Amino acid sequence: MCFSVIDTEQQVTIKATHKFENNPKGFTLFLDWVKKHNKQPIPVVFLVEASGVYHEQLAWYLFEHNQSVSVILPNKAKRYKE
Repeated sequence: MCFSVIDTEQQVTIKATHKFENNPKGFTLFLDWVKKHNKQPIPVVFLVEASGVYHEQLAWYLFEHNQSVSVILPNKAKRYKE
């Protein structure tokens, strides 16, 4: 996972990265990690790459916790940082 910001010039800067387990405990740790790194009270949008069925549990978890989440195609995710 990575926490990044997009500035007014549309430049993406990665602020932090970390690995989490793909289970409810890992998802909880992930949300706590995001809150820790979101130092400015700005809206967070979660982009989840559609990867077989592996993304589904996280996407549902985020949705059920009232988070803004978008599932995107792998070719779009690859181009996100370019």
